[in-house]
Amino acid sequence: KAIRDQFYIPIRIAADAFPAFYEANKGNFTATVASVARNYDVSEDVYAAYLQGSTRIGNVTLLGGLRYERTDVSSNAFRAVGSTLTRITTDGSYDNWLPSFHIRWDVADRFVVRGAYTNTIGRPDYGSITATETLSFDGSQPTLSRGNPGLKPRESRGFDLSFEFYPKDGVISAALFHKKIKNEIFTLSNVERIDVGRGVEDVLVAEPRNAETATIKGLELNLQQALTFLPDPFDGLGVSTNATFLDTKFTFLTSVGPRVTGLFLQPDTVWNAS
Repeated sequence: KAIRDQFYIPIRIAADAFPAFYEANKGNFTATVASVARNYDVSEDVYAAYLQGSTRIGNVTLLGGLRYERTDVSSNAFRAVGSTLTRITTDGSYDNWLPSFHIRWDVADRFVVRGAYTNTIGRPDYGSITATETLSFDGSQPTLSRGNPGLKPRESRGFDLSFEFYPKDGVISAALFHKKIKNEIFTLSNVERIDVGRGVEDVLVAEPRNAETATIKGLELNLQQALTFLPDPFDGLGVSTNATFLDTKFTFLTSVGPRVTGLFLQPDTVWNAS
């Protein structure tokens, strides 16, 4: 018989018959209890308020605003040392003031210049801020993997400037941008001297951390054109292409001092066409 009259699986367990089979053959089954070692809960409360205003002066439009956010975080989880579980509760909080300013200048009928100064945040995911800890022993050096409820959100301060020309049924634009990111989040493996039950010793600790700084700057070029000048039925076609060129820098602290690389998993060039 097909499942929901669509999917046919030739060999499968009969759901109606299985309870009786289990009762008659309990001795052939082994009961196991799922471990709660990786169970956790995270509570995140966000309080926010904002003020915004706009005005137009001739062919220039101005828009500005200010947003305030406070975030309180608490987490309950377990520390796993072999088969021993210990409940852990940790808390954290942070405040953010997020001003922004936008300007649009209608230079001519089909030519627009835009500029923006923005501040945004990117919160860490719940798995990174849980208090879960897992301790294992590989040879003589213990390894501790843990979350970090004290993580701060990524804070971005960006400057954008774009030049846009609008031919009939299309757009050609070029945009420059510079974004500075504070508290970028990454996972750091570092040797620390801590006590994990055998006295103070070297422990390899892996946990999410906030980096020092990260910067992204680049150029974006864009072309979109509807081919309405073509005869029917080709006047419904269009072309689109976009290319972004990036330069990134990522600085984070290690036990031997700051280290500088490019932003992790960030390409130098992105382009598409259709």
